[in-house]
Amino acid sequence: MEKVFAPSSVLPYIIGKKGSVLKNIQELSGANVQIPRREDNEAAPEEDDMVEIEIEGVEAAITKAKQEIAKIVDEKVLPFLTELT
Repeated sequence: MEKVFAPSSVLPYIIGKKGSVLKNIQELSGANVQIPRREDNEAAPEEDDMVEIEIEGVEAAITKAKQEIAKIVDEKVLPFLTELT
């Protein structure tokens, strides 16, 4: 099992509508990806809070899932950072 961190503001894009994106990541990679439910995070997360995502599976599956998650984070975070500069 490996853990990656993503900004809480990006989680809706990783999960997708009714979990569709998350399901696609899992099917594409073969890994099991666990994102904590909102109720698990006692307080409402701030936009820049990092959330721990657990990825389980064989090494190749974990690597693929991490790549897919990183792609989504980059797509959503980099344009925002560019606007700030």
